[in-house]
Amino acid sequence: MKTFKTFLLEEKVNKDKWKSMLSSTPELQSAIEVLNILSDFGDAYIVGGAVRDIVLGDNIDDVDIATNVPLEKIENLFTSHNIGKSKDFGIVTIKHNGHNFEVAQFRSDGNYTDGRRPDTIKIVKDFKDDASRRDFTINAMAIDKDGNIIDHFGGKKDIKNKVIKTVRDAKERFEEDKLRLLRAVRFAAKLGFELEPETKKAIQNMSGDITKVVKERIGKEFKKVAGYGGKKLAKFIHILDEVDMLDKILPELSKLIPLKHKESNHPEGGPFLHTLKALEHSDYKDAITNLAILFHDIGKSVTLGYKDDDKDQPTYFGHDKSGSTMFDSIAKKLDISNKEKEPIKFAIENHMKFHRLHDMNSKKIAKLIQDPNFKVLKDVAYADWMSRGKGHKQDEWERALRIIDKVRSNLDKFKDRPAQQKLVDGNDVMKWTGLSQGKELGNLIKDASEWVLDRMSNGIETTSDDIKEYILKIKN
Repeated sequence: MKTFKTFLLEEKVNKDKWKSMLSSTPELQSAIEVLNILSDFGDAYIVGGAVRDIVLGDNIDDVDIATNVPLEKIENLFTSHNIGKSKDFGIVTIKHNGHNFEVAQFRSDGNYTDGRRPDTIKIVKDFKDDASRRDFTINAMAIDKDGNIIDHFGGKKDIKNKVIKTVRDAKERFEEDKLRLLRAVRFAAKLGFELEPETKKAIQNMSGDITKVVKERIGKEFKKVAGYGGKKLAKFIHILDEVDMLDKILPELSKLIPLKHKESNHPEGGPFLHTLKALEHSDYKDAITNLAILFHDIGKSVTLGYKDDDKDQPTYFGHDKSGSTMFDSIAKKLDISNKEKEPIKFAIENHMKFHRLHDMNSKKIAKLIQDPNFKVLKDVAYADWMSRGKGHKQDEWERALRIIDKVRSNLDKFKDRPAQQKLVDGNDVMKWTGLSQGKELGNLIKDASEWVLDRMSNGIETTSDDIKEYILKIKN
């Protein structure tokens, strides 16, 4: 049982934490000023994710405010603007001291016939009624202008116990907005929490409903988690499998689960475990890099074979090329744009080349290095390599880096020489050969460009006369 002395000590710690965060966060200071202004006309609190992050001691992003002060009064007090139909739901955006705040009136929601948003809302006077419609207890707290936490549904306790729990009935909360099925898993992965048993059971029972959510919303959740880092994305995928949602969203990934690797090559386990281990070796906060790691071996789901028909020696020849092709459909499902897709496909298609660098000629290595997506490829290759256990083939990785550094050093010798960078000028080739635009000219330029790049990657300078001599030689 908590003693009164312990209670007072905890309150002091919380107050000190609040003062420290307030003094170092200009946006929070401005929000408190807004609360002070609104408090002359009613109740007003900071609500939602900002409160959760304050209790956790994390940096806060957007600060939202809830109040029972009428919108008309708010619009008279502050510079405001509306976004779409937000005002119909009792929400207005205000500007104060250079910061934008979304201010919503306390409300209760009507029916959710589309499984996404309420058909109607009802303005209410009390914050408890407003908090009762929110998704999870950790998101249903509020902070007043003096830093006091208002917590009607046990959010602080659930943070202390590290659990994600819905406000009131889990099935009802998920029926209202099917995306909450995925949001629960995202919060668990982000915070390192577990799903509360009844919440987890409801997600498992309703897992099929995630297919009713539009791809844009699902993709946004995946990108958010990928931006948290590889370890958190690995936990996200693991929990999705636990609650039977992974096969509904990404059956291509779930098909990796029963597959095996040859133990001597992959002591960490089969393709699915290997993928999770690779993510755990990624400290990058770049969503694109972590998504590339997640899908780098996706082609193994369709390329299983066996060496000499030996079931203990599974092979996945061509999984890099197959995976790159497969990712086109995955990108559509996760609403990944063409710009985002390009580096991921490049990494999937080329990650195996890092295992063969010592057999590749310098020209091919130079092409990889010069590609704008090379850094993503390198980061994926490192996670792929290190997933096989601490120190597994570490010397081979370092050898690969030495090969890359040597070619890069050779290329760097020419980075300030425009003639080398341009390689082969089409106008010059037409003048030397008498050819006009066409297939033959294009082939000559391509061939000569490859030849110059090969020389550059080996540190050999090439003059215009050298290129002319080579062009005339191969033409004839």
